Amino acid sequence: MSMRFPIFADPMYSAELTAEFNPLDVVAIEQKQVALFLRGSHWTTYITLRNGAEYALQGRVADQIRAAQRQAKQEQEAAE
Repeated sequence: MSMRFPIFADPMYSAELTAEFNPLDVVAIEQKQVALFLRGSHWTTYITLRNGAEYALQGRVADQIRAAQRQAKQEQEAAE
């Protein structure tokens, strides 16, 4: 199961970048509100993967990642 989310970037300079990862590879999740100079504040979710890669994702997506982790673990246990 793979998940894909847009990477957080300053809206003034943003490109269509995405991060794709397996939810079981996520070892740390943190959500913060980030203030951008003269452009308000935005929610960002920071994740760290098992291989050490770190991503800042747009929006509050931690709950979606955690739900996908639970579902993937249940599927693994059912397959065993």
